[in-house]
Amino acid sequence: MTVQVFDSQQLTTLISLGSVYARSPCEQRSALPGAAMQRFLLGLLVLAVSGCATFGGVRSAPNMSGETRLYSGRLEQAALAARNAVVSTPLRIHESRQPDSSTWYLIARGPSAEFVRVVCEQIDEQTVAVRVFARRRFVLDGGRDWQGTLFAQIGLELSPVESLPGPGAK
Repeated sequence: MTVQVFDSQQLTTLISLGSVYARSPCEQRSALPGAAMQRFLLGLLVLAVSGCATFGGVRSAPNMSGETRLYSGRLEQAALAARNAVVSTPLRIHESRQPDSSTWYLIARGPSAEFVRVVCEQIDEQTVAVRVFARRRFVLDGGRDWQGTLFAQIGLELSPVESLPGPGAK
């Protein structure tokens, strides 16, 4: 009978192999795929959640976020046009507020759980800036071009302005 001597690395390898082979055949088969599946699902979750939008996140985004277009008119006219534009789409309004005398906004939710915020801001007596900020709920959602759709509808009620007049212009 011969006695075999193992170093510590070989011994560690044998112990780990022994613990795998000591399991039942079902446990042996599921040990590796289960760990791989957990890593896959965790990666998928991180991918789906990263970049996701929430109502609070869209609400607290800076007012300057999103695409901006300028229109002739007063804040009240722009707010009505924006509201009408949103109502004409599958979006559903969740919140509508006027935080101060020169700003109005609404937040709506789309059919794919995306969030859209429309901010109207009085720039001067005759000009209103309208900003549309859209975020998909999940990165994997296809989403929709809400900016283009809403600006097209708003343009039916308000006249677009190419740019603001420079300083000293009347």
